[in-house]
Amino acid sequence: MGVKCFYVEITDKCKVYLRRYSVDSFWKNDIKYLKLNPLCIGNSGYSPDFHNAEILYGIYPIPYTADKVTVDEFPMLDHNHPLWKHVAVCKCGYEFDEYDHYQMFVDDIYIDKANGREHSLRTRTPGMMWNAPWRLSFEKNQVDGKYLCVICPDGLEWDIDSQARNCTMKTDNVHKCWIRHGTPPIITVDKAGLTCGAGAGSIQTYGHKDGKDFGSYHGFLRNGEFT
Repeated sequence: MGVKCFYVEITDKCKVYLRRYSVDSFWKNDIKYLKLNPLCIGNSGYSPDFHNAEILYGIYPIPYTADKVTVDEFPMLDHNHPLWKHVAVCKCGYEFDEYDHYQMFVDDIYIDKANGREHSLRTRTPGMMWNAPWRLSFEKNQVDGKYLCVICPDGLEWDIDSQARNCTMKTDNVHKCWIRHGTPPIITVDKAGLTCGAGAGSIQTYGHKDGKDFGSYHGFLRNGEFT
């Protein structure tokens, strides 16, 4: 059995996190401050090239700009605030200093209305599908005014309405590299429509490791399920 898709929609709430993370392993803040940091061994999901620590600060209404665009940053707490002590040390034992970054980042809360469960795009749950309307300006020919994205079985994102890497009509803004049918999350993706010569409607995801791209998952999305 493959991975079934589920559709999530953005709410008006977000989680805000306090975060400390190191800059380059050798040079800090572009002032040639030499500090030989060992590679981090405690940050699951992050690059070992830097250290990281974060805690939940609270749940707030999603912040928007004057143009109603969501933003990723939240008003910064004073660096002397006692809460920063909770993220002063990376899990690997590295202690952050004044050259390392302070951040308060926003993580929008999404909901699966079919069961009421909340989700985050950061979790990269396989099968999670959502609309990314902020990307519509990059695509000229939309099926239904949506820009659909989905997390593949390997945890990597597929922007279904994007241009394929191996598109054979890169200057054409009318065709779609992947043709989708149905209503999210029960959709099928194939080449049945105005399309290019790229592939047969499947998705080949790519990861990045040791400076190289590598293939991770290769399959089809049929009737809301990955094969």
